[in-house]
Amino acid sequence: MVKKVDTLETIGHFSGSKKLDTNSLEETPIDDERTRKLWLEENIDDPENIDEIRKYLKEIRKKISESMDPSKVNIHMIGQSHIDLAWLWTFAQTHKKGIVTLEKVLLHIELFPEFHFAVSSPQLLAWIKTDKPSLFEKLKVAVKKGNIELVGGSWVESDCMMPDGEAFIRQRLYGMRFYRDEFNQLPNTEWFLDSFGYNVGLPQILIKSGAKFFWTSKLTWNKITAFPFINFLWESPDGSQILTCNFGQNKEAFDKWSSYKLGRHLLKKGAKKTWSYNEGYSKFSEEINPEEYVPAVGLFNGQGDGGHGPTHKEVAQMINYLKIGEELNLNIKWSTVNRFFAEVEKYKNKLPVWSDELYLETHRGTFTTHGAVKRHNRKLETLAKTAESLCSIISLFDEGFKYPYNRIEKIWKQILLNQFHDILPGSSIIEVYDDVYEIWQDAYQNLNELIANCFERVKTNGKNNLIFYNPLPWERSGRVFIPINEIDSNIKLNKEGKPPYARLKLNNGEYTICQPAQSEYKDDLSNRSAGWWTQISILPYGILSGRLEFSENKITNVFVSIGKKPRLANSLVQLELNSKSGAIKELKAVNLNYGKNLIHGDATFVVKGYKDKGGWEYPAWNLTEEYWKFPNNYPEDNAKITILDEGPVFSSLKIIRILGDSEITQVIRLFKDDPIIYCSWSSDWQNKNTLLKIALDTNTASNKVVVDEMFCSLNQSTLPKTPSDKARYEKIMHQYADLSTSDNSWGIALLNEGKYAFDCSADRIRLTLHRSPKYPSPSAESWAKLERLARKRDGKKKVSRYIGMGPNSCKFAYFPHRGGALESYNKKPSAIVKKAAEEFNNPIIARKKSENQKGSLIYDELDILVQDNVEITAFKQNDWNKSNSVIIRFNELCGKDSPVNVFLPTKLVGKVSKIKQVDLLERELNKQDFSWNPSDNELKFKIHKFEVITFEFILRNTL
Repeated sequence: MVKKVDTLETIGHFSGSKKLDTNSLEETPIDDERTRKLWLEENIDDPENIDEIRKYLKEIRKKISESMDPSKVNIHMIGQSHIDLAWLWTFAQTHKKGIVTLEKVLLHIELFPEFHFAVSSPQLLAWIKTDKPSLFEKLKVAVKKGNIELVGGSWVESDCMMPDGEAFIRQRLYGMRFYRDEFNQLPNTEWFLDSFGYNVGLPQILIKSGAKFFWTSKLTWNKITAFPFINFLWESPDGSQILTCNFGQNKEAFDKWSSYKLGRHLLKKGAKKTWSYNEGYSKFSEEINPEEYVPAVGLFNGQGDGGHGPTHKEVAQMINYLKIGEELNLNIKWSTVNRFFAEVEKYKNKLPVWSDELYLETHRGTFTTHGAVKRHNRKLETLAKTAESLCSIISLFDEGFKYPYNRIEKIWKQILLNQFHDILPGSSIIEVYDDVYEIWQDAYQNLNELIANCFERVKTNGKNNLIFYNPLPWERSGRVFIPINEIDSNIKLNKEGKPPYARLKLNNGEYTICQPAQSEYKDDLSNRSAGWWTQISILPYGILSGRLEFSENKITNVFVSIGKKPRLANSLVQLELNSKSGAIKELKAVNLNYGKNLIHGDATFVVKGYKDKGGWEYPAWNLTEEYWKFPNNYPEDNAKITILDEGPVFSSLKIIRILGDSEITQVIRLFKDDPIIYCSWSSDWQNKNTLLKIALDTNTASNKVVVDEMFCSLNQSTLPKTPSDKARYEKIMHQYADLSTSDNSWGIALLNEGKYAFDCSADRIRLTLHRSPKYPSPSAESWAKLERLARKRDGKKKVSRYIGMGPNSCKFAYFPHRGGALESYNKKPSAIVKKAAEEFNNPIIARKKSENQKGSLIYDELDILVQDNVEITAFKQNDWNKSNSVIIRFNELCGKDSPVNVFLPTKLVGKVSKIKQVDLLERELNKQDFSWNPSDNELKFKIHKFEVITFEFILRNTL
């Protein structure tokens, strides 16, 4: 929690600075009355300025004429101002930046009624509505008149690589609903000009949530190859396509014209239509028609990052563009984003299709920087979905429980705000993460209270002291952790920091042993306290209760030993480590690879370090160029290996090594009858400008890696051939990345719970564990500088200059499995890897029975039967209309078109009066492509590979 100094001050968790009272602070304006008069009255017709603009437009005309007829080009001019909700300043200052920027927009509209401005980010407008309602009402009038155009539709301009699919749906759902409620409009252009790459699953999400068009400028930042496509159709693996434009904002659209002129042309007859990184785009120039092009050119203009645009000077220039453009036979006009895309759309059938992610060839370090923000993002995403499903279930079967719409919406909006494209990537100043930390604490508190409130409604045996919930829609048997404070925080721990052995008696008649565990490494990652691990079986969306009682243990099932050959083994896998380095030198699994070693070499599980300053301009963003050429050469023969745990539920080995000025601890653990190798890394990290990697060298002989993405997976070559594919040397995954044999007989998956970055070469995969680059510095106008000045006056040392210093940790796992990641050796779909990753990220919830436990609801499970390659990704209530109907979303997992037969439990069917197929905004679709037979509880529909299909179940009491 935030440490309280007094009633007026708090100490920032990461910076250690006293937080300012910002209510009296104001954003320093770039423009004032003096600059207004200077640029919009006195100098607007100044001959010297006119000559400068004429010279600039002649240069533009010359560039356009290299490949197009300038007289036939339509330049759509629109004012805009990119406002980072947090970056080199904090949220509080952005509140004021939004007000200053939008007040100036209204002034420009008043002075020049033809002026048009595009505004994105519902979150920013929501802040204005709260902070300055009178301004918000004026903005609504301007939107209605058409001078201000709503674009975007996501709650914030999010990072577009790391959020999971359901979180991104919430971005669209809450953002579009805000536009509907406040402006009675739903824009059709998504607007992510500044995110650091774009996930391959995005087109499906955007198209199915009301978007037709998408604009970005970021791919013009590539450092290795020039992404040649300007106007194209971007395609998700399910086949969804969105019309996309990629060009620079402001003058960048023309400054880089020569590098991207090919992308404005149409394909020639018979040309190659679909492109991806696998084959690259070096031959794209051979496929275009030099005589045909899209005449629409976007000039989306205005100072940005910190808002304030367009400035008075920029508006004066834009007005003169109109006048002088006419003189030079350049068709420049005030326009709208929608009109621009409508013109591009006319040429849709002759545009290329890009069927891959949109990878940014820079800022690769942002997949790793600031591990805490990434770990909490993943944990909160999964916990929010857990709370949604649990609250929905309880409200379905307990008439006295009302679904907590407002509270769940607040939590989601906190998560979505922290997914902003300079927060989740770790590229903001340290003071931003002080605010983010407070948001985490509030979100966790609310989520835990919601879960507790639900558990209080369930009837349990009077002697039971624990309640368990399975947040996943399939039956599972596996590990569950019981924190000591869920039983009694006063329980005495032994010298190893462990409580006594116990046993758990569940209300389904099952007895399990509870093996003690000491607390995990203490840092900002919400690691586990001391407690117990046990293993239980629990039904889909199931609730169990049980009683934990102390009991001696006399059984050891999971083998562990140290010495010259440190080993771990259970009934399914066995490991042998190198006693000097701690490397896993042998990994064998039952019925895999004919019992032979699944790995090779002596580098698996050895942490390696590299010098990584990240460049002088963007150290938090960029990896050092060719970092692999600059190893730190940490000694690898100084490992100290000890037995950490030995028992009937699990056994663990602990490995300690010294890396420079830092001691690192690695734990490797096996559970009884569980093939997954659970791993962790922790350190009080003291080495600056360092990148850490940990390898898994497999014997799969694989030349491709299957990577988990938004509602889909992506096959990427581990032996890339094209320059653009080679440029993706640092990759990104969601919950897993998998290497399997070419015949899909077996494979090994790398599972993570908030570590997104990895690299692959042949049959080697390396997880990126950690980075410790410099933080960016506050901007000149940033209020954070005032906090730092106050700190200096108090005689305190400066804030930390480096990210990732001090206590840090992460958890990951290796999963050896039969079959491939998506299909078995006999070509049948298999979701075994995805479901293992889901279970790794969505643990069974264990909570103590409330003292207020007076619930009368008798509930054990909600078993919605569906085939293995289709997953329920959301079980929630309707948010678009808050109608108390239930939303259930299905996602195909394995890349196989499939007929789907869903068998619903009778207790749910009895409450349903009607089923509708809806889009991701939960609006009824015109085409209802399914059949529903309530007499046999069966819902039937067809699903395409990696498709997302959503249904609304209307309850009888809501009609």
